[in-house]
Amino acid sequence: MLAPVRSDRIVDAALAVGLISPRALRPAGWIRGQRCPSGCDGGRPRQGACNYAADGGRFHCHRCGLKGDFVTWLLARGETPDRYADTPPAPPRVQRGERLDVAAAWAGLQASPGRWRDAVGAWARDVRGWPPDLVAGLVGQGARPPVDDVAGFATGRLPGPTLTLVERARRLGRHVLLALRDADGQVRSVHLRHHTAEGRGQKTLALPQWLTGPSAEWGGLSLFGRLDAAVEAARRRQVVLLVEGGPDYLVAAALARLGLVGAALGAPSCGELPRLGAALAGRLADAGLAGEIGLIPHRGDADQAGVKAMVAARTAFGPRTRAFWVPVPLDADGRGDLASAAASVRSAQVLAALVLAARTPSGEKPRASG
Repeated sequence: MLAPVRSDRIVDAALAVGLISPRALRPAGWIRGQRCPSGCDGGRPRQGACNYAADGGRFHCHRCGLKGDFVTWLLARGETPDRYADTPPAPPRVQRGERLDVAAAWAGLQASPGRWRDAVGAWARDVRGWPPDLVAGLVGQGARPPVDDVAGFATGRLPGPTLTLVERARRLGRHVLLALRDADGQVRSVHLRHHTAEGRGQKTLALPQWLTGPSAEWGGLSLFGRLDAAVEAARRRQVVLLVEGGPDYLVAAALARLGLVGAALGAPSCGELPRLGAALAGRLADAGLAGEIGLIPHRGDADQAGVKAMVAARTAFGPRTRAFWVPVPLDADGRGDLASAAASVRSAQVLAALVLAARTPSGEKPRASG
């Protein structure tokens, strides 16, 4: 029985067997002057006249005229997909020093949500197990747009920066994208997450700083969400949720989109939580606002790193700020977070009720429920 293989893997396979030079890889367009699967160039790289589409879907040899898709490529080599079922994706290549306009790349995805909304919705529903109304709040419905901090892999005519971004997502096999913003709300980087439960390796990969520019250029703070939105929620006397990690932030942002909480902010890691707490505290103080903050750390991390980081974030708030700890259900290993809690309830309304029921006097120690 033939192993299933994606039809866009010509570049991956050709790289694995030496028909494409790693130095020739590019994020978009055509990879020109490479070797042909028919062997018309006699195996001599300098005679190579075969062009490969960087998206992995087509090839065209200008020496012998052979062209087509992955099936044609396999037939020319007398092979089946089995050989390439476990071939790793070719690493994305962008010339160092050639920075990506991340904000423009993200804007290109947000301009065409119909190209990726269903895929992100399926990930949220089937992989994460979140309830339907929460998923609808996240990815939108009809004319209502998605939360603009999430996007997914897309195909078709896309602006140049967007094409570079989605090609990187394809190559890395991580099709769920989350925007990382600076303190002023501009998209500065992107987290790429596995879109299937079977994804291998790290769950999340960030764009490298040689591609985005060093974070020091925008003050060093990267976050999910917008500080201005949190300040505005505090002005309306609404609860702001402070969380850690991309999935937790998407759940909190969906609750905010549904009007069940005021706003959401997320740190990409526990190490960023204290700085994010200090940044939010500073914005609230500048606006003369107290604020009510729901703190939802990761529970069960090694050495309770998530809880300790959230405690450090809590100390940044002044005495007027009312902060409360939100308990989350814990699994058999004592681990829990907001994203897992969302998978254990039947609706966003129930989850919001659990979060808001946790309002406690300022300064109470963190609690957990089993």
